[in-house]
Amino acid sequence: MHTQTLFDSSYSLWMTDPEVAFSSWLASQNIKKDSIEVYCWMWGKFCRWMAEHNYRLDTLEKDQLGQFINEEELVKKQGYRYVRLIERVYLRINSLPDAPRNTINPAKDAAKNRLAIGKDAPMGFFSVEDRRRLALIVETGQVDDGGGKGKTGKSLKGEAGIWKRERDLALLGMFLGGGLKVHEVNGLTISCILNAETIALPYDPKARGSDAIDGAGAGTFEHQVKLEPFAVLALQRWLHQRSLNTEGNVLFPSSTKGAAMDPSSIFRRIQRLLLEAGLDQINGARSCCQTLRNCFAATHLDRETPAGEIAQLMGFVDVVTVERVRFAYEQWKKGK
Repeated sequence: MHTQTLFDSSYSLWMTDPEVAFSSWLASQNIKKDSIEVYCWMWGKFCRWMAEHNYRLDTLEKDQLGQFINEEELVKKQGYRYVRLIERVYLRINSLPDAPRNTINPAKDAAKNRLAIGKDAPMGFFSVEDRRRLALIVETGQVDDGGGKGKTGKSLKGEAGIWKRERDLALLGMFLGGGLKVHEVNGLTISCILNAETIALPYDPKARGSDAIDGAGAGTFEHQVKLEPFAVLALQRWLHQRSLNTEGNVLFPSSTKGAAMDPSSIFRRIQRLLLEAGLDQINGARSCCQTLRNCFAATHLDRETPAGEIAQLMGFVDVVTVERVRFAYEQWKKGK
C-alpha cells in the first residue's frame, strides 16, 4: 500500500494506480486513523484481486463484484461492506472533472438490493392519503381516524391534558413534517429554532458511523431542517403552551419541570397517536417514528425534490442514500 499523500483529482490516476488515489482521497476526509487503516486494507485486497483477473475500474461489471465476493469467501455482512465501500469510490471517481460522462457504478444496484431484501425488514411507508390525514391531525389537533375511534376510543384531549397533547402533536410533526430521528428530536433545545419553519440540528460526534464510508452506519451531521407547514403550526402551538409554565431549555421535555424525555417515551407517545388515528400496522408499515421519517422522504420524492436537497434536509452523508430510499419506496408502492 502506498503511503504518500497525493491529490486524487485525476480520473486517470484512479485507473492506473487506484491504491494511491484511494489513499489520497482518504487523507482528505475527516476519518479516524484506525478506520483509515481498515479501509486501506479492504481496498488493497480488492485492488490486488482486480489485478490478478486483469480487471480495471473503468471496465468492472456488477457480476464481477459477485465473483470477487464468492472467490474471497466473504460472508454476507463482509460482502456488503465491500460493496458499499466500492460504491462510494465510484461516486468519488464519477464526480471528478475529467471523468467520462455517463460512467457506471457497478456497486449501486447491489447496494440497493441489499437494502430492499436484506436481513432487515423493508422500509415502511404510509400512503399519500394516510400522510395527509396525519398532517391534518398535526395541524388541527383533531384526530380523524377514518370513521371510527381508532383502537382505544379515547380522545387526545382527555388523555393527558392540553400540555401533553400539544407537545405530542408537535413531536409527531417533527418526524412526519421534518424527517428527524428520535435522538435528534431528543437533543433539541429552544435555541435550535432559527425561525418559524427552520430547525438547526447540532452536530453529534457520538452518532454511530459518523465517519463511515462503507455503509457500516451513516451518521448524522450538522444540518438545518425546513418543516412542512402543518408541522410549523403544531410547533407554534406547542411553543405557546410551553411558554406558560415550563422550565428549562429542552424543546420537548417530559414534564413542566424541564427534564428531557426518555427516547422510549417518545416512541410510546408517537405510537399512541398513530394508534388513535387508526394507523397501527396499516399497509404493513409499522407505527413508529422511523416510518414517519420515511414518509417525510416519500413526500419529497413524490414532489420530485432534487436528491441533493433531500439529502441535506435529512442529514444524509451523500445522495446515494436518497436513491436507496427511492428504490425502497418504489418497491413498497409495487407491493402494497
